[in-house]
Amino acid sequence: MKNIILLIVDTLRFDRLGSSGHRPAVTPNLDALATSGLNFPNFFSNGCVTSVAFPSLFTSTLPLDFGGYDNGIKHRPVSFPELLTENGYETYGLVTGHPCSSHFGYNRGFNKFIDLIDLYQYFRAIYTAYLGDLVSRWNETEGRDRSVLDEFAPKYRRMLCDAIRYIHGLNDISAPDNGIARDVQLNRIERELTLLEGDPEFVWAKIVKFGNNYQFAFGEDELSDRLHLRLQRRSRFHDRLNKRIFLLSHRRAFEAPTVNNLFDNWVASDPNRPFFAFLHYFDLHEAKLLISKLLTRPTPKRLCDFARAYGKIRRDRKPAQRGFLYDLGLALVDENVGELRRLLDRHNLTDDTTILITGDHGTEAGHPNRGVGSYLPRMFYDEHIHVPLIINGPDIQPGRDVSLASHLDIPPTVLGLAGIDAPPSFKGRDLMSASTPPTDVVWSENGGMGQCRIGEKPVFIGRRTIEHKSIATIEGNTPVITELYDLSSDPDERTNLVGSPGVAGVQMEHLNEIKKRVVQVYEAAGQASGSAIS
Repeated sequence: MKNIILLIVDTLRFDRLGSSGHRPAVTPNLDALATSGLNFPNFFSNGCVTSVAFPSLFTSTLPLDFGGYDNGIKHRPVSFPELLTENGYETYGLVTGHPCSSHFGYNRGFNKFIDLIDLYQYFRAIYTAYLGDLVSRWNETEGRDRSVLDEFAPKYRRMLCDAIRYIHGLNDISAPDNGIARDVQLNRIERELTLLEGDPEFVWAKIVKFGNNYQFAFGEDELSDRLHLRLQRRSRFHDRLNKRIFLLSHRRAFEAPTVNNLFDNWVASDPNRPFFAFLHYFDLHEAKLLISKLLTRPTPKRLCDFARAYGKIRRDRKPAQRGFLYDLGLALVDENVGELRRLLDRHNLTDDTTILITGDHGTEAGHPNRGVGSYLPRMFYDEHIHVPLIINGPDIQPGRDVSLASHLDIPPTVLGLAGIDAPPSFKGRDLMSASTPPTDVVWSENGGMGQCRIGEKPVFIGRRTIEHKSIATIEGNTPVITELYDLSSDPDERTNLVGSPGVAGVQMEHLNEIKKRVVQVYEAAGQASGSAIS
């Protein structure tokens, strides 16, 4: 049995690797793996952001299947780590971002799973994805919608209990404090849980009053105007200070060196067992905070790493080239990929280990410099969904596979490498098997800001072939294609061809296929029957 590692680098764009032609080339380790392994230049995420992308990566199902991704994979069919464990693999998972944590079921099947979670990010994400929606519903009805309270209390309790579990887990592995005293956090969260049990309406009133600063009022047993004003002033100060570049942040995401060190310790405990490891680097996602980290935590190692990475990105850089912090963060991530390879060498595991590297999604950072703000269909442009896939190992022949592929294909491919058959629920194909023909379409989906609530708010679906990409908005149950691009002549997706006579046939084909997909989505969500689709 060969060892398998799946490394997911959050927000890793295909077009920013040196092996993809980007200059300055700041990824020598990733480039070496791509050159000596199998590279997939037409590989795409099935959704952006992390919470949208991950269900496909673990269960080979689309984001809007099973009523959406609000609960991650908690209620989805089998995930591939479960099958690996059942077939004799020791399975190890380590995540550094809340949306792919055990809170959403991503620990399913793992013998060991570590939530290396920054709690500030966790609580902010909970507000953005869930609590903010409830506050909006409450305010829209001026507090008359009492169902909000019924929905709030059990989910908030679960959120607090998971936070307590995260802290105990971090203590168990002696994770660094990351600048925040966990015992203080634990005490405040436990007090908040006690308040919730005694008076959920009071705790809800705090959420409404403090908004996304609610975590700073944990354990407070009165609605203090003084605290509210202090938090407002601090938010305004942070906004002014960070207007052009992040100079100060509460975020303290755990970094790739910690991931590598924890994985190294686990491997060292029994290097002879066959294992599957899922590792998650969040550093590139947090590249915008690099200056803040230098100012607030200027360790000698951090300063040295920064200087070395800065030297790399200065070479071959055009004067007006954007995406500086992204490239800087990518250079630092690449060094940790190199350290991961050296770790395997030290344990004499390189010849027995296949590694798959991809991004969960991309991000806006430099080219093509759209500047479209919060416009949600931007999540379907290539800078957000075109990610690399590199497979490198002892039995992998170097080369390029130019066929269309997506995250749906990761689970069956990993199982194929392990000699395990994929279950019927998987929608992807084994990319290493010649017996499964390539797909001619990649789907990407998004339920919009906040919760999915399919049928109650617009959802968005993208359909991509080698030559064209369409983006549709679905309101009620009616899909409307709002954007259509000819990728062969317009790879940067600048010219929207919707309504152009020359592509009327293409637009109709895409619309008909999207209608079929909408039927599946709404039937699965229990929102509408297929006959209701326009």
